[in-house]
Amino acid sequence: MRVKVLGPIPDIFGLSSIGQRLAELLENTNPSKTSLSIMVAYADETFRNYLGDVFERFVKAGGDARVIIGVDSRGTSKEVLKWLLNLIGPGRLYVYHNPGDATFHPKFYLIKIPRKAYVFIGSSNFTSGGMVKNFEINVELELDLRDLNDKNHLTMFENIIKKTVDSRSCLKLDNDIFRKLDDAGVLKQRSPKEGESHLTRTTRNTLSILFQTTKHTYPKSITEKISVAKKVFIMSLVNNDVSGKRGDPYFLIPIKARDLNPLFWGWPKDFHRAKAEGVLERHFVAKIKVGRKIITEQSRLAYYPVRHEFRFKSRTIYRLGTSYHGSFVMISWTKDKSGRSIATIELIPKRTNKFRNLETLSFNTAGSLQKRYIYI
Repeated sequence: MRVKVLGPIPDIFGLSSIGQRLAELLENTNPSKTSLSIMVAYADETFRNYLGDVFERFVKAGGDARVIIGVDSRGTSKEVLKWLLNLIGPGRLYVYHNPGDATFHPKFYLIKIPRKAYVFIGSSNFTSGGMVKNFEINVELELDLRDLNDKNHLTMFENIIKKTVDSRSCLKLDNDIFRKLDDAGVLKQRSPKEGESHLTRTTRNTLSILFQTTKHTYPKSITEKISVAKKVFIMSLVNNDVSGKRGDPYFLIPIKARDLNPLFWGWPKDFHRAKAEGVLERHFVAKIKVGRKIITEQSRLAYYPVRHEFRFKSRTIYRLGTSYHGSFVMISWTKDKSGRSIATIELIPKRTNKFRNLETLSFNTAGSLQKRYIYI
């Protein structure tokens, strides 16, 4: 068994957040061979801003998700139950309340894969605060299921989940139960903001005089720090990427794709502000494989904040012609002997065997043009 302490927690402690760790595990496992169990006091839809895409991809790719959420203290929102009910469906989503007992207050997550299991116990609810924003303390237990003691520990945790689900105070959520909870005023309305504090502005101002701020940095997207180990980016090209009609030769990388794995692009550490345009840019050599040819050209990545565009300069790709609409580019990075970065781009045209094999992957989509992309 390995033990790790997680946050979220102020920067001075140097701990990763539980949200980042959950996202990392769900992104880097085979969903069809992975189960996820969640048992929390309450949840609201704000977690979706940080973990929603990862969670949804996991479920839609065949991941087994079971979620038990408390409905005490009006801490769980109507919106999150509706979203989860539509995503994982009746039979895998439960609500818990015991009229004759104290508040249902666990914060417990379990991910099980072949030969390993990860158990998280701490203070984090299934909310943006619990995942990345609040001051939380969580313990991760990594269990080796080839070890008898670790396997027995997993059985103990799984029995807790089973007994909770089987108890009379736990109900499978369906549309009828959802409607009754909503009519009874048990569920809070859509969360107007991501913070969990209910203090008034006046009270907050008074406290700000008494207390000093401790820096607490959290990502704009929970996936900013995951998928670092994934070395290849695959993306579909659209007409505008290959038409050759503009003066400036580039193809676009979706901002959402960049933010999913910023370290892959060196963003923003390796970027510098251009004097002429004021944009953030990174220069490098690109080696582009088109058929049997390898073309070397000077290239750059540039972020244009006004247009909110992340541009990859490449005359070769840009001049391919619209017949290459829908083809894939496969991008990876290497370094030359002097340590300079080289972008290697392989063009994968439609109607090739490699293209057909790649099409079976679970791509993300982004933008009005529905570009497809994935890191592998």
